[in-house]
Amino acid sequence: MANTELPERFQASLREAHTFPRNAISTTVDTLPYALKSLGDQYDLIKPTLYESDKSQWEVVIRDFFTADGKVVAKCNAHHLAELTEFLGIQRDTSRTPTRVEARKGDPKCRFVNLFAVTSRTPLLLTPEMFGELMTYHQVMPSIVDFISLFGGQTQPNDMNFSGFKAQPIAIRPVDGRVAGGLGRSDKQYQLCYNLKCVRLKSSHPTEFTFGVWSIRQAVIHHQFDVNNGNTLWLVVKGGTDLELQRRFKDLMGDDSPSECRSFGTPEQAFRSSLSAHLMYCLWAREDWRSHISWLERSVDRVSQSAVWGRAAYVRAFKDYTPQDIQDLQIWEEAASQAVAALEGNMDVISALLEFYQGIVKDKNFTIPGDCAGEVASFAAQIKAINVQFAMEVKRTKALVKIVSDRRELVIQHLQSQSAFRMENVSHRMEREQTMMLIITIVTLVYLPATFVSTFFSTDIIKYQGTESPEGSYSETAMMRWLQVTIPLTFLTGVGAWFGRKALQRGWERDNEPPYMRSPGWFGKMKNIVLQPRPLLPLNEK
Repeated sequence: MANTELPERFQASLREAHTFPRNAISTTVDTLPYALKSLGDQYDLIKPTLYESDKSQWEVVIRDFFTADGKVVAKCNAHHLAELTEFLGIQRDTSRTPTRVEARKGDPKCRFVNLFAVTSRTPLLLTPEMFGELMTYHQVMPSIVDFISLFGGQTQPNDMNFSGFKAQPIAIRPVDGRVAGGLGRSDKQYQLCYNLKCVRLKSSHPTEFTFGVWSIRQAVIHHQFDVNNGNTLWLVVKGGTDLELQRRFKDLMGDDSPSECRSFGTPEQAFRSSLSAHLMYCLWAREDWRSHISWLERSVDRVSQSAVWGRAAYVRAFKDYTPQDIQDLQIWEEAASQAVAALEGNMDVISALLEFYQGIVKDKNFTIPGDCAGEVASFAAQIKAINVQFAMEVKRTKALVKIVSDRRELVIQHLQSQSAFRMENVSHRMEREQTMMLIITIVTLVYLPATFVSTFFSTDIIKYQGTESPEGSYSETAMMRWLQVTIPLTFLTGVGAWFGRKALQRGWERDNEPPYMRSPGWFGKMKNIVLQPRPLLPLNEK
């Protein structure tokens, strides 16, 4: 095929491919210059962490089916920009000013492009220049930047709750400089971009299933369809080197799949095949959610069933709870809530996809002959069945969230009752210790006056025995003096202790009274008198 000269506006866009999305040709309101600048600024923020810097890992997987030169399948794994440009058929004549851009070959009937990373949290294995070349050549709608930002190097998953669906409907009028007839492109095409989430068991534990690790994974799907020629483009972005969606698309296009899934002879057949691919992606997003939710239910039951079935009498609960148990249940609740958000996001995206196709067959610009309405009706029935299953899983997961929340409150109550029980035990021990202290205090009160008097009379202040008698002698006078002082002093000490105890008891009782019954006492009355507010002087009003 001879080289095809591209429209000047298309050439200008390709010359500035490295500036994507700012170089996109405006076709709708959301692609006007101010919108492209905003998307470009957003893209510049994520670009440093979005792409892999190690050139040995760069790889863009492209599979062409039913090419313009008659090949059934053409494969390319582009490892650098020049290889990608060569496979796309872009030729630049830099000897001219401005650089002349031509196309060496036309578009295939179906092109599948897979962009991927080692994991969902590592950079994509290509360069910004390769991404810009790919997006510009196929005139991908600039809003794909919103979806690409889900990927790149990150310690925690970015925007796990983000779900989106964006479509660029069939243009009413052709956009000057955008249609390249030599490539097999017409002025009637639509684009759509959306993301779906599936869940996979990342690792399991041989003995304890609660130690298993599940991962929610995202995939971005971009699709273009030429209404007049039936050319189809699929662009898939997903983490993981297993290229799962690429293998599924290969099986969809294989000889073992139904013929309506891999026929591109007419626009009607290509349209039917595109619906089959959409259905394949939706079925991928549906997988393993039931197993994941069952695992969540069993794990929550394992870690919290003692809160429900254990003894919770006045004595103590079956398990000795700690704040760590509350934290564990909070983690399980967040995992269940994240599953709800992912399932509801898938439901919204699939519903938007169905609504788009139900509306497009009614569009007067959709001129494909044949019973496309019947194909869309069949597609709608299968999509609705998927959404029904999603809805049931959402109800099941929301019920689990409610159970986890209730059990966390139950664990908090058990923890509080155990704390109260421990405080009660401490109180009982303190009461027993107070009894012992009371006995010691009584004994001290009995012996304190006698000890004091004995000590007092043993000093040199008063002597009742003569110093000339070393053996000592009994002194009735000293004994009487001791009794006369000790007995009254002991009595006075006991009376003072009794009155002090009564005063403290009245103070405790007054502190436990309601505020409206509480008497302020003499100290309170004095405080009220001192702190009573004084009236302010009147203002000098004229």
